Amino acid sequence: VADTSDNAQENNEESLPAPTVTQMRIHGINCAIPMIGFGFMDNLVMIQAGDIIDNSIGVTFGLTTLTAAAFGQVCSDVSGVCFGGVIEQFAAKMGLPQSTL
Repeated sequence: VADTSDNAQENNEESLPAPTVTQMRIHGINCAIPMIGFGFMDNLVMIQAGDIIDNSIGVTFGLTTLTAAAFGQVCSDVSGVCFGGVIEQFAAKMGLPQSTL
Protein backbone atom coordinates (compact mmCIF):
# COMPACT_ATOMS: atom_id res chain seq x y z
CA VAL A 1 0.00 0.00 0.00
CA ALA A 2 1.51 3.32 -1.09
CA ASP A 3 1.76 6.26 1.31
CA THR A 4 -0.31 9.29 0.57
CA SER A 5 1.67 12.32 -0.52
CA ASP A 6 1.30 13.94 2.92
CA ASN A 7 2.62 10.84 4.72
CA ALA A 8 5.48 10.46 2.24
CA GLN A 9 6.47 14.08 2.73
CA GLU A 10 6.39 13.73 6.52
CA ASN A 11 8.60 10.62 6.30
CA ASN A 12 11.14 12.47 4.11
CA GLU A 13 11.24 15.44 6.48
CA GLU A 14 11.82 13.17 9.46
CA SER A 15 14.65 11.32 7.73
CA LEU A 16 16.62 14.47 6.80
CA PRO A 17 19.28 15.40 9.33
CA ALA A 18 19.42 18.97 10.59
CA PRO A 19 22.11 21.06 8.89
CA THR A 20 25.32 21.49 10.82
CA VAL A 21 26.66 24.87 11.88
CA THR A 22 29.47 24.52 9.32
CA GLN A 23 27.00 23.81 6.53
CA MET A 24 24.96 26.85 7.51
CA ARG A 25 28.05 29.09 7.57
CA ILE A 26 29.20 27.86 4.16
CA HIS A 27 25.70 28.35 2.77
CA GLY A 28 25.60 31.87 4.20
CA ILE A 29 28.94 32.75 2.60
CA ASN A 30 27.83 31.29 -0.73
CA CYS A 31 24.72 33.49 -0.61
CA ALA A 32 26.50 36.62 0.65
CA ILE A 33 29.38 36.82 -1.84
CA PRO A 34 27.18 37.35 -4.94
CA MET A 35 25.04 39.84 -3.02
CA ILE A 36 28.09 41.90 -2.05
CA GLY A 37 29.37 41.86 -5.64
CA PHE A 38 25.96 42.86 -6.95
CA GLY A 39 25.72 45.66 -4.38
CA PHE A 40 29.05 47.15 -5.43
CA MET A 41 28.13 46.94 -9.12
CA ASP A 42 24.64 48.34 -8.56
CA ASN A 43 25.81 51.34 -6.53
CA LEU A 44 28.72 52.08 -8.86
CA VAL A 45 26.45 52.18 -11.91
CA MET A 46 23.80 54.20 -10.07
CA ILE A 47 26.23 56.86 -8.87
CA GLN A 48 28.13 57.15 -12.16
CA ALA A 49 25.02 57.18 -14.35
CA GLY A 50 23.28 59.70 -12.09
CA ASP A 51 26.31 61.98 -12.17
CA ILE A 52 26.64 61.78 -15.95
CA ILE A 53 22.91 62.42 -16.41
CA ASP A 54 23.00 65.32 -13.95
CA ASN A 55 25.98 66.96 -15.68
CA SER A 56 24.73 66.51 -19.24
CA ILE A 57 21.01 66.01 -19.78
CA GLY A 58 20.20 67.57 -16.43
CA VAL A 59 21.93 70.81 -17.36
CA THR A 60 20.41 70.88 -20.84
CA PHE A 61 16.83 70.26 -19.72
CA GLY A 62 17.03 71.80 -16.25
CA LEU A 63 16.44 68.53 -14.39
CA THR A 64 16.84 68.47 -10.64
CA THR A 65 19.58 66.36 -9.09
CA LEU A 66 16.97 64.04 -7.60
CA THR A 67 15.51 63.41 -11.06
CA ALA A 68 18.99 62.63 -12.41
CA ALA A 69 19.51 60.25 -9.50
CA ALA A 70 16.22 58.51 -10.34
CA PHE A 71 17.34 58.07 -13.96
CA GLY A 72 20.65 56.72 -12.63
CA GLN A 73 18.68 54.19 -10.56
CA VAL A 74 16.82 53.07 -13.69
CA CYS A 75 20.15 52.54 -15.47
CA SER A 76 21.40 50.61 -12.44
CA ASP A 77 18.30 48.40 -12.39
CA VAL A 78 18.70 47.58 -16.08
CA SER A 79 22.37 46.69 -15.59
CA GLY A 80 21.42 44.51 -12.62
CA VAL A 81 18.99 42.53 -14.76
CA CYS A 82 21.56 42.20 -17.55
CA PHE A 83 24.61 41.34 -15.43
CA GLY A 84 23.15 39.55 -12.39
CA GLY A 85 23.91 36.15 -13.91
CA VAL A 86 27.48 37.18 -14.72
CA ILE A 87 28.11 38.12 -11.10
CA GLU A 88 26.68 34.79 -9.89
CA GLN A 89 28.87 32.88 -12.38
CA PHE A 90 31.94 34.79 -11.23
CA ALA A 91 31.14 33.98 -7.61
CA ALA A 92 30.69 30.30 -8.52
CA LYS A 93 34.16 30.28 -10.16
CA MET A 94 35.77 31.57 -6.95
CA GLY A 95 35.98 27.99 -5.70
CA LEU A 96 34.09 28.49 -2.46
CA PRO A 97 33.27 25.26 -0.62
CA GLN A 98 29.75 23.92 -1.12
CA SER A 99 27.43 23.40 1.82
CA THR A 100 25.76 20.25 0.35
CA LEU A 101 22.37 21.40 1.60
